Amino acid sequence: QLDFDKLVATMRRGKVTFAHFVPSVLALFCDFVRPGDLPDLRQVVAIGEALLLSHRAKLSKSVGPGVQLINMYGPTEASVVVTWYDALDDAPGLTHGFPIGYVPCADVLMYVTDPTDPSKRMPTGEKGEVCIGGVQVAYGYLARPDLTADKFVPNPHGAPGLMYRTGDLGSVDADGCFQYYGRADRQVKIGGVRMELGEIEA
Repeated sequence: QLDFDKLVATMRRGKVTFAHFVPSVLALFCDFVRPGDLPDLRQVVAIGEALLLSHRAKLSKSVGPGVQLINMYGPTEASVVVTWYDALDDAPGLTHGFPIGYVPCADVLMYVTDPTDPSKRMPTGEKGEVCIGGVQVAYGYLARPDLTADKFVPNPHGAPGLMYRTGDLGSVDADGCFQYYGRADRQVKIGGVRMELGEIEA
């Protein structure tokens, strides 16, 4: 509690206009903010976990509905941010979480592929594995040739370079908006940090 109280006081004193949170931390932060505490805050970015409708509601209630909330998505292996979505209070058709959104620049390539064959694209609206290509994709993992070969494959969709298989399940609609449904494997996130359950089992 003391840390969040200090954070709110520091942001108020510094007239902070922009903040960046993992969604689970954003939810905790909002518990310590009262209306009027942060009159200068204009924009909040959330990344690292699924952004839920409840996160938007808590931010609007504590700071105010005028604060813009941007949902961003992207793994470290693809230089982090590859999509964005403006998470508004009025979100018709959404029942639980916000989309991960749209690709903001032409150099980033996003695909939804068959989880068993990354060379096959899934039809619009159908669930598959999210894969990422483009100049921002890493070359692989340090001293992990087996994992590198599995996750970083030559792009089979007509673009040069590598394509990263994220292991995330998603879909893309006709407007190019990507949805996120969770993991295809046993990886979880705790406080925005990736954990492999198989690596910590006794």
